[in-house]
Amino acid sequence: MKSFAIFCISLLCLLFLNACRVVTTPAVEDSAAAENSSAALEITITAGDQQATLSPEDAEKILKILENGRWINDLFKCESDYRIDIAGRTLTYHSDCGSFNDSHNKICLATDDATQKEINDILSHYIQP
Repeated sequence: MKSFAIFCISLLCLLFLNACRVVTTPAVEDSAAAENSSAALEITITAGDQQATLSPEDAEKILKILENGRWINDLFKCESDYRIDIAGRTLTYHSDCGSFNDSHNKICLATDDATQKEINDILSHYIQP
C-alpha cells in the first residue's frame, strides 16, 4: 500500500511538471531568449521579391507583440503575404487579418485590430506593396 501511494504521488508530480512544460510555447521561449539579446537580434522580412531588415527599435516592437501574444496549437488557413525570419526561425504573416503562423512548431497567433495596424505600419516602412 505504501509503494502504491508513492507511485501515485510520483505520477501526479510528473503530470504537473509536464503540464507546466506544455504551457510554455516555443514562441515564448524563443522570444524571451531573444529579448535578452535584442540589440544583436536581426529580423528580416520578405514580401514577394522585396526583402528588408528591421531597425532594432522596430524589431523590438515586433518581438514584444510575438512574446505577449496568445499562441495556439493550430495554423491559420489564410494566405500570408510576408515571411519574417527571426534568429533562424521563420514565421509567416498575413497583413489583411493580422495573423502569424509558425509552421515548424504548428502554432499561430491572431492580433487585434490595433496591433495589426501597428505591425502593418512597421512593415510598410520597409516593403512597399
